Amino acid sequence: MKSRYQRWIGTSVMVLISITLLALPAGALAGAGTAGILAVDENPSQFYDSILYAEIASRLDQIQSDSNRVKVEVIGNSVEGRELFLVTVSEPDNLEKLEYYQNNRRLMLTNPKQAGVLHDDFEGNFKVPVFINASIHGDEYPGVDAAIRLIETLAYNRPGSSPQLHKEVKAILKNVILLVNVVQNPDGRVAGTRRNANGFDLNRDFMTQSQPETRATVELISGWNPMVLLDLHGYITPMLIEPCTPPHNPNYEYDLYIKWALYEAKAMAAELLDQTGLDSQIPFIEDSGDWDDWAATYTPMYGMYHGSYGHTLETPSEGWGELTVDAHYAAVWGALKFVAENKDEMITDQLEIFERGLANDQYQYPLPPEILDETKWDQYWEEGYIKNYPHAYIIPADEPIQYSDHQVARLVEFLLFNDVQVTQANDQFSYNDVTYLAGSYIVWMNQPKRGLANTILDSGPDLSGEDLSFYSPPSVWSQPLLWGVHRVSVAYEDKDEFELTVDGTIEVDQAPLPVGSLDSMEANYYAYTPDTLAAFQAANDLLEDDVDVYRDTVGSLIIPAEYAEEVISTYALDLLALSTLPDDAIQLEPQKIAVNGDEGVLHALRVLGFVSDEISAQDINA
Repeated sequence: MKSRYQRWIGTSVMVLISITLLALPAGALAGAGTAGILAVDENPSQFYDSILYAEIASRLDQIQSDSNRVKVEVIGNSVEGRELFLVTVSEPDNLEKLEYYQNNRRLMLTNPKQAGVLHDDFEGNFKVPVFINASIHGDEYPGVDAAIRLIETLAYNRPGSSPQLHKEVKAILKNVILLVNVVQNPDGRVAGTRRNANGFDLNRDFMTQSQPETRATVELISGWNPMVLLDLHGYITPMLIEPCTPPHNPNYEYDLYIKWALYEAKAMAAELLDQTGLDSQIPFIEDSGDWDDWAATYTPMYGMYHGSYGHTLETPSEGWGELTVDAHYAAVWGALKFVAENKDEMITDQLEIFERGLANDQYQYPLPPEILDETKWDQYWEEGYIKNYPHAYIIPADEPIQYSDHQVARLVEFLLFNDVQVTQANDQFSYNDVTYLAGSYIVWMNQPKRGLANTILDSGPDLSGEDLSFYSPPSVWSQPLLWGVHRVSVAYEDKDEFELTVDGTIEVDQAPLPVGSLDSMEANYYAYTPDTLAAFQAANDLLEDDVDVYRDTVGSLIIPAEYAEEVISTYALDLLALSTLPDDAIQLEPQKIAVNGDEGVLHALRVLGFVSDEISAQDINA
């Protein structure tokens, strides 16, 4: 029998699985490991001579061989197995101390004040990570080409070139650890499609994280907490450089974000004009329609929950040629110069984001007057949003309350994978006259990334009566409600009366896997409830192996006793013994399913173990 349950654990629950950052020696990338997968015709840009995905490994390999400023790693694989390349660029001394700098970034979360003192001790020599995510939409080619050109400039520039350029290169290399995800969507780039090979728009996947390309990027962001995140897209004329129009998600510390995002955007616009002569638009300042930053489904907005000053850059379509690459290159260059000049003050405010989280500060800070003077959206700020973080969330561990221990484990692992701190109660406790057992999970909201914790665990605001418009709905989501996990919000006002304290909990680093159970009495058949993903997968896998599977009138699934142990070990289900097959049991047959739906429907069926054929509206009409 196939073990689809293990694949579910790896892709949807993420239990104990992480993507190894694999550093490769010079010469190791060319033709690495995926030659059979890559033996397909590529669809390059129609408008200029874009770099083929098949050329990227050897090109990066050559740069790494030639320059001691560059380190190349593989951080994961696409749906079809193509490699995702992370290129780190900085001074050679910085590259030798990457773990040290990454640990200092982690210190910002546990002790922001100490991290601030450490930064001050460096007297301005502290290095900051800047993350560039290139071409998350496969048919938006210029991001990859601009990223590689940028890497080459920083890798190869030497004295004797343009004095001004050499001065800028030195400043960037001294102050910045540049992290470049060279091609976020390899399958889409090869196929010439916006979406990945599963049909997903990866820039809508950061709250679901259903795709391997997304998870690799999430792990990178949560591991580094980059100070700036630039996501390279196309095509909008004039070039669009975020920050965005309202509405802004109330889980952001928006006053700290916009203080730097706006002026960094202006620096990018100025560099774009200087290098290319192209104009640009900044939505926060100008009326460019609905271009909000509400949803954490977008890469830069997801990064904002990790303290990043995040920007989407939409290269212009003017000329549809190399100018689209020039525009991305120039804008990013402007951002890097801005960071090199302002990083000390930017670090201070990034630390403040985490300090507010640790204090669970409930105050909504107004925008500085000089920022309000820049935007036409001042009436929005007069209305504002009131921050209303709870004191904690309770995720009961006991089955009488929870629908499924599988889904509890899935939610806890999702929180941990996203760098949200989770604890468990040492003893029994009560809240609002309900008693919760020891081992129940507690997510305290006085933590550095409380905005992300709340985004995941909250029921979401009711926006139905609001006069708001969003670029790409849906704009409200809730993992507990979507995944069938009961969780309780402990009101901030109850914090003094809440009998449980942080000292009464212990931090966890993983959720225990469900183990399943087997009724001890002798049986010829066993029944189970189809209340988890694994339950559906088990039934479909058994049917595929020609095992007789039945369903009774209340919906329970029934299997022959000889398969019980295997089902428990593979799918961790709870099985109830039956001496005989019920008279009303119906034998199941493999389903023949035709689907006219979006990628979410198709993916859900695959995860549940159903085989389906995608058909068009024309097929139905015919």
